[in-house]
Amino acid sequence: MSGSGHAEIPHVTKNTPHGGKTERSVEFDDKGNLSRLRLDTDQDGHMDTFQYSEDGVLIRIERDTDADRHVDTVDYFEKGRRTRQKERDKDGNLFQEVIFDANQQVTRIRKDTIADGRLDTTYLFEKGRIVRVVKDTTGDGITNIQEIYQEGKPHERREDLDGDGVIEQIITFDIAGIPVENALDTDKDGYMDTFRTYQNNMLVALE
Repeated sequence: MSGSGHAEIPHVTKNTPHGGKTERSVEFDDKGNLSRLRLDTDQDGHMDTFQYSEDGVLIRIERDTDADRHVDTVDYFEKGRRTRQKERDKDGNLFQEVIFDANQQVTRIRKDTIADGRLDTTYLFEKGRIVRVVKDTTGDGITNIQEIYQEGKPHERREDLDGDGVIEQIITFDIAGIPVENALDTDKDGYMDTFRTYQNNMLVALE
């Protein structure tokens, strides 16, 4: 017992066979359940993976994936299943968040695609396959680009080119995900008035 009257938390370390570097450090709660596990997965002498548990159940894993001694990836768990993952850049800015369903399949990814500190693009999945992408490229918090996918390939892309809430461009793709038609509303009256048709990525008709 310690001087404070509380039991000491058991702490176990394991060293590498050569060099004496600590490759694993284990801590337990006062009930003997695993509470924290620290790992040096690349054996460079620095802990890079940190697993946290409550009542012996995993709740979070933090990782330094680029060996700069800063955690950049965090996985969150509920009832032992991963529900969410967050990734940060070297400055600590969140640039990607991934949401998982009960079967550990990705349902949504939010990403900062232009490194401005905003998660400007959202990728939506069903049964592990991408079905839609929505983007806010202007930074006003309003979606101005939407892409619909079929069988994992782009099917249609709708764009609000000037941020007024009205779609001015619709791009249609073939089953291989290659553009075949581009419809434009050039006079911004709400109706498409210019149509370009493509074959093998080459313009073949203009109306």
